[in-house]
Order: sequence, then C-alpha cells, then structure tokens
Amino acid sequence: MEGSASDHHWMRRALLLARRQAGRTWPNPTVGCCIVRDGHLLGEAVHAGPGHPHAEAAVLLALAAHRIDPAGATAYITLEPCHHQGRTAPCSRALAEAGISRVVYAAPDDTPRHPGGGGAWLRENSVEVQPGVFGNLARELNHPFFETSSDSEPHLTLKLAMSADGALARRAGRIEAVAERAITGQRTRRRVHRMRAGANAVIVGAATARADHPRLDVRELVDGSWSGVQPQPVVLAGRHPLETGEVPGRALIMAGADGPRLPGSLRVLRATTRPGGRLDWESVLALLLAEGCGILLVEGGASVAADLLAERPPHRIHLYLAACGFGPGSVKLPGGLRLDDRYETLRARRLGSDVEWVLRRRDLG
Repeated sequence: MEGSASDHHWMRRALLLARRQAGRTWPNPTVGCCIVRDGHLLGEAVHAGPGHPHAEAAVLLALAAHRIDPAGATAYITLEPCHHQGRTAPCSRALAEAGISRVVYAAPDDTPRHPGGGGAWLRENSVEVQPGVFGNLARELNHPFFETSSDSEPHLTLKLAMSADGALARRAGRIEAVAERAITGQRTRRRVHRMRAGANAVIVGAATARADHPRLDVRELVDGSWSGVQPQPVVLAGRHPLETGEVPGRALIMAGADGPRLPGSLRVLRATTRPGGRLDWESVLALLLAEGCGILLVEGGASVAADLLAERPPHRIHLYLAACGFGPGSVKLPGGLRLDDRYETLRARRLGSDVEWVLRRRDLG
C-alpha cells in the first residue's frame, strides 16, 4: 500500500470529511483536505459545492484568517489538486505559494472534464508528491464524477432487491405488514440508506408509491456520518393518478403532458411521453438536471427498472439478493434481468444474510 502509517491516518481523516459531504457537491467531486505539520493538524476542510472554494483553498483561507503559517506542512487531499482556472484559482499554485512542502493525494483527477496535472506541476516546482494513498476508496467515493463525461450527464444507479427466485415483491398491490413487504435484511437497508445519502434524488414509479408509500429518505445513518441533507423524492406518475397520501410530502411528481390532473398540493413537472404513455427517460433526466439533481438512485418498481434498462442503461446496478423465495404470484422484472455483455461485476459481498452484487457498465471501466 502506498504511503506511511502517518499518511494512512491523515488520509482516512480526509476521506471521512469528504464522505460526510457525498452527493452535495455535484457536478463537482467531493474532496476533503487536512494540512498537518510535525504530526499536528493545522486545519481541515471539505469542498462545499460549485462556487465555493475547493477543499485545499478553504483550508488555506481558514489558516490565513487565524494567522497560521502552513509553510513546511503536508497537505492530505482525497483528489489530485486541480491545475486549471475555473470558478476558482488552481489549487496546485495556492499550495505551492503557501509553502506546502509535501502533498499526499488519493486519486488522480483524470476525468474528461479537465486534464488535471496538479501533481506533476507541484513536482516540477520542488514540492514532494505522494499519489495513490487509498486511491481506490477515493475513486469509489466519487464514482459518479469519474463515471460521467460532463456536467450535463447525470449519473444513474439502479437498485433492485430480489428474492432467490427473482421476485421484486411478494405480490402486486399494497402489502400492509412491513415484515412481509421487506425482502432484504437490516444491513442491506443501512447500505441503501448510505446510497440515498450520496444521491440528489431517489426515484420510484407510481405503482411502487401506491403499494409501499415509501419515504425515500435517509433514516438509518447516525448524525455526523452524512451531510444531513435529504435527497429529493421523485415519483414517475406518467398517466397514472396519485393521491397526496401515496407519496412523500416533498415529492416531485413526473407526469406526462397529457397525464391526469393531480392534487394541487403536489409539485408536478411535465415530461415527454413515449408511445403507450410511458415517460421518456431523456426528458425526465433533463428536468431533474434543471432541478440540480445529477446523482440519481432509481429504486423501482419492476416496469420502471425494465424501461430504464432498455432506454437508458444506468451506470451501475446494485442487486441485493435475499435467501428467501416468494413463489407463484410474486412480482418479477418483465422479461427477466438480461444484462447481456453490457455490465461487468465490480464487487460482490455478504451483507448479513443477503448478498450485494454491484455491476458497472463495461464502457466505464
């Protein structure tokens, strides 16, 4: 593993800072920075989002405000310092001008958005550079940033919970008993809430909203471990009628231009529809981007998942496989889950009695 034990300690702290801000900085990456000298923390910061100083600049500004000179210190940064002029000045130059003598970063900034190069420039200007400390963790934290090519491309994750016989639900319609409604266990639910915490919006179809009355919020995480900003609940209504009690209070409803009139208390956006009345995914995504939602988590149900896979294959699919089986009468994905050769396994692991299987589109590898 790259770096020393001290490097690992401080980079873990920088990653923890960044993780708390996950999902709140789109279309920018989430970046944490710690500045340390002689084993003592001088300052730390996390990027707050577009228009705000990058993490490195934010720390340097705070140190200057407290008249702390960081000369000779080491900067631990979860992403390679930028070396381009955007809304803010290049962080590489700011670090060098502040007298930082060593820069340790986790992941290289190698996306199509801009060329990166901060690490190389710092080396050329007599700053010691150590890349790759927990680089895989940093890339995973910012995978929506790394897996999209521009600020106008939203990142899509499809989450599906399945029984051992491929069912998405025990039966169609409303299931009152929560224990009967659930497919997966507590550890999987906490994992899904962590995914929600890193998303700008959580999306379900009208049938799921009517059957489950989902809250689509974050409840399973402890305070301080995430930003505390709830994702936007989104319900794809299409031509289907909905009542206020069937959707979360903050829900944004996507309906077709010729869809039914919905209660005035609901916030509704009208999207383009395809033959048969289904919403056009490109239209839905454009409307959500206009709302500032670029990291999207789609949680079903069956027809929504099937349409998404056919029309706009998501960047990632998270399958949560339970050991139980529901038998005849259960709800399954129309046509089954046929991934062909578009996806590859990123990881698979046990979560209690369930299995998490994460797939990523091959063209993103």
